Amino acid sequence: MNVTVVDPDDLVTISFDAGEESGTIGSMTALPGAKIVLSECGFTLPEKIYFNYYTDGANTYGAGAVYTVTGNTTPTTVYIDKIIVTYRFGEQTSTSDYPKGTAINLPYFTAMFTLPYRTEFGS
Repeated sequence: MNVTVVDPDDLVTISFDAGEESGTIGSMTALPGAKIVLSECGFTLPEKIYFNYYTDGANTYGAGAVYTVTGNTTPTTVYIDKIIVTYRFGEQTSTSDYPKGTAINLPYFTAMFTLPYRTEFGS
């Protein structure tokens, strides 16, 4: 087992900015050069939006991305609108939500569609 003694003065802080929404995600500390995995968005989101990515002002990072710590930083959370898709096939109706602009494969259809807001398909 290896143990590394770290001077607390050498640690930097990674905080998270909720952007246009609310809530808090706990900050992290690490040594410069360390690689950390960015978590899923823990902020409280309204029903009509999804978490899209974090940005440090120069680059974007999705949840699960590996981020190399360079110093104290506060990535900002960026969101995307949610669309509601209702589809029907015969007597069957189903509703799902997706991030706006997402190409989805609708059940019973083999083609891929990029759907505008609140698109509805009938049988």
